[in-house]
Amino acid sequence: MPTTRHTPVPTADTDPAGAPTPANRAERRAARRGRSGAPDGPPAPRTAGPAPQARPAHVRTDFAARRSG
Repeated sequence: MPTTRHTPVPTADTDPAGAPTPANRAERRAARRGRSGAPDGPPAPRTAGPAPQARPAHVRTDFAARRSG
């Protein structure tokens, strides 16, 4: 009768903790940052740059400059 192990044996497709290794670079980064990376979950907020402006810079004018004439 074979003996059974109580701890998972790491293989090529699992990390030492027994969780499956993410397939691509983005999933590996998400796993390192503590995100699940599940495709059915909500997407992570994107904070790569500043928010887009409501109007272009050349259209925006200073309120005080308009009032002073």
